Amino acid sequence: MPLREFTSADQQTWQVWDTVPKTATEDVVFAQNAQMLARAEQRHAAEKSARGGVTAREVAGAALRRFTQGREHGWLTFMNGDQKRRFSPIPEGWEQWDEQRLADLLARAEPVARAHGSGPRV
Repeated sequence: MPLREFTSADQQTWQVWDTVPKTATEDVVFAQNAQMLARAEQRHAAEKSARGGVTAREVAGAALRRFTQGREHGWLTFMNGDQKRRFSPIPEGWEQWDEQRLADLLARAEPVARAHGSGPRV
């Protein structure tokens, strides 16, 4: 797993590495996590749909697609303290990119919400 450190445009130091599910077990865990996220968002949406918003099924489907789309083959994880972001799919040759190019990718990466009471997430 390549690991890089770079400085973003706002002078923060970030680490970036690739995260790739390599075994059948990791693929299963990845799928289970995606389904758990979809169910959690579905429950949250049920409350909103009672007030006339989108249906819980629509929200769950969108959450599952957002979590898995392009990530089945891995993603880049960016981390700076408690801040974490993901970018997928993994661009070829990213390990050799200069700091500006990594910072541009960081700007496009999706923030990762930390679950309450949980440890580190990748």
